[in-house]
Amino acid sequence: MKFVLLVLGAVSISTSANTTVGNAISIVGGGEAPIGTYLWTAGLRNSASGRTVCGGALISPTWVLTAAHCVHQTSQTINFIAVGTHHFEGNSEGEAIAVVKTVVHPKYKNELIGHDVALLQLERPSLFTPVKLSKKVVVPGDSVRLLGWGGVGGSFDDIGAQSPVLKQNDFSVVANSECQRRIRAIRIAPLTTWVATSTHMCAGGVRGQAACQGDSGGPLVRMNADGSSSLVGDVSFGIPCADGFPDVYGRISEFVGFIDQTATGHLWDDTS
Repeated sequence: MKFVLLVLGAVSISTSANTTVGNAISIVGGGEAPIGTYLWTAGLRNSASGRTVCGGALISPTWVLTAAHCVHQTSQTINFIAVGTHHFEGNSEGEAIAVVKTVVHPKYKNELIGHDVALLQLERPSLFTPVKLSKKVVVPGDSVRLLGWGGVGGSFDDIGAQSPVLKQNDFSVVANSECQRRIRAIRIAPLTTWVATSTHMCAGGVRGQAACQGDSGGPLVRMNADGSSSLVGDVSFGIPCADGFPDVYGRISEFVGFIDQTATGHLWDDTS
């Protein structure tokens, strides 16, 4: 059987003769997100009305955060960002803004090594309110919420079609040590030697509930007492799809320097 490590986005990295790290991921399980609640959720597109190929988060009027693997050395060209839309394609709602600059974390090489984050500068300011970022380190057991338009299948053999509407699902954070142990146990190279670094964070691991193809780069947030959201992670990679393994995310609290040196107009939520 060919093994595919879903890098919840639109890229494919060949790691061995029979192993591919790649393809976009979508949410399995969960439910439809309330319309108008997460208007800062962003969809990366090739054209203004085309399908969303990766997710992202509007972190300032002119900057979107996503996974590096969605934009680095891929066959996809991200030309537009859709913001304020509930649907994964079309232009009947929200806005589609051209991308004028892409900045990949300088230490990024591939998802397994980490630093899977990139920032996209928009041609003009978005009209929607950005999400705040969190410097606080999430710990095992914390509740987090994933948003995206990824696949809705529930197994390795059934990834399923992408969701036409924005979905959400809640997970618990898993310790990096536990995440590393469970993913190495798959016993397929290169996962047998994977090291969960400080730039990785993991969540989920319950069968039937996971990120899936098309969710790459999408936002993982902590929900605050006042109902607001704080960005704590971006979808990096996982084992397709919802087979009971934790999904791996980029850890926002490890990217503070990169974000502050690259983007402008973003806000850190010190209360989260």
